[in-house]
Amino acid sequence: MPPRIGNLALWVADLERAERFYVDGLGLEVTAPVETPELLEVIVGGHGGSELMLAAMKDGSQVVGADGFWKVFVDVDDADAAFRRALSAGAAPEAEPQHLEQFGISIALVRDPDGHLV
Repeated sequence: MPPRIGNLALWVADLERAERFYVDGLGLEVTAPVETPELLEVIVGGHGGSELMLAAMKDGSQVVGADGFWKVFVDVDDADAAFRRALSAGAAPEAEPQHLEQFGISIALVRDPDGHLV
């Protein structure tokens, strides 16, 4: 599979309100709820298109300097190899590749040359 944009992630102030808007207002489906120690997220999309991740901090705090955009997901066959290629192309490492068993995926994070999280 060639690399492709998987989904985009947005910071939201009120996760329930954002979910209602995208589901009730725009007709998207909730494809997955996600919970980490610090975050609550809802992935919306479905119907065969790209997905949008809506994210909010559990403690209700806002991310300083966040303009709403959080990160870009790129689907690849080999996260380790893609991580190494990104670093050699000028990316700054953010998180080493790791397997997330609960989602059945491996993930790595880098900052692109402009500082965007990928």
